[in-house]
Amino acid sequence: MLNNTKVKRLKAADKTYRELDYDGLYIEVKPNGKKFWRYRYKKPDGKESMKSLGEFPKVDIDQARESRDAFRKGEEYSSQKDNLVSEVALKWLEWKGYKSQKNYDLIRSRIENYINPVIGNMPINHVKPKDILPILKRIEKRGHLELARRIQQLLSGIFKYGALNLLCETNPALILSGATKAPNVKHHPAITTEEPFKDLLQKVDAGEFMRVPAIKLALQLQAYIFLRSESMRLIKPGDVDLKNRLLSIPKTKNHREMIVPLCDSAIQIIEDALEMTDGFYLFSGMSVGSMISENSLNKRLRYYGIDKDEHVFHGYRTTFSTLARDKLRLEGELIEIQLDHNVKSKVQAAYDRSERLEERYEMMVKWGDYVDSLRFIK
Repeated sequence: MLNNTKVKRLKAADKTYRELDYDGLYIEVKPNGKKFWRYRYKKPDGKESMKSLGEFPKVDIDQARESRDAFRKGEEYSSQKDNLVSEVALKWLEWKGYKSQKNYDLIRSRIENYINPVIGNMPINHVKPKDILPILKRIEKRGHLELARRIQQLLSGIFKYGALNLLCETNPALILSGATKAPNVKHHPAITTEEPFKDLLQKVDAGEFMRVPAIKLALQLQAYIFLRSESMRLIKPGDVDLKNRLLSIPKTKNHREMIVPLCDSAIQIIEDALEMTDGFYLFSGMSVGSMISENSLNKRLRYYGIDKDEHVFHGYRTTFSTLARDKLRLEGELIEIQLDHNVKSKVQAAYDRSERLEERYEMMVKWGDYVDSLRFIK
């Protein structure tokens, strides 16, 4: 029998060779040093065949053994092959209709790397919680608690789709919510007092524009409108309404359109960005049609002398939330609405689409004046 250490120590040879684990599972070592799991089995007609179960170490020996066992189970139900978990997962993925290729690729990668090797070859109607739990526990064991939670949610979505389309009767992943340890809540470092905030604003203003001027402009604008990173980076020129002093964010983390009132300084920064944009995104990246990255925003803060443990791009949201309450005594609900936090039920939100826009405009003007007082007064 093999183990991960033995497999790791196997050396490349002039020709491809295989080492047996047991029950038809082999590790195949290529001349270039790459190693792949193979399962030798017999088809119903008696002919031998070989199935690939992934590359080591991406797929370790425990995963390879589980994949072999799951494949065996799947072979027993070959008459239901159209309803294998791997097939239903792909149908679900297409049904979801991800608009972002990046998100589509991420979810597909999770299906292929975490789900399919273990239960992908099983008919969806035969999967039980005991088949899913090892997937989650292995991820948990490696310390990836947030990923374990997301894989459970992903599986639950796939099985819900299967049930709604009469491909399975139950959702065995749903009952496993909370089966792994909860991830630690990550608090984004943020400046929450006036003097350090003043120092931050003035350091950004004094900083160089460098090769991608849009990064500095985005940092300057963030002090006034404190968006989530993705929302800021995805702004397009057409989202800006200078006449009505509004910025429209098409869809936020909470799956709804967001309206951002703009003060004078915010408008000035946006006008500067409009002069530099290539027309695709308001804050253009290095190449035509590209956006700036979240990492580039935080790296620029570091370059301007802001320590990563003191403040990050997302931290501007906490800065606003804290100082708007402590210094300006602004209303809590207005602050939460502007931060795009859920403060109402779905029914209330449906009947109040304006979400107190005039009051929020007044609030954003007051906040803009406050930020200006720190930026421009020495």
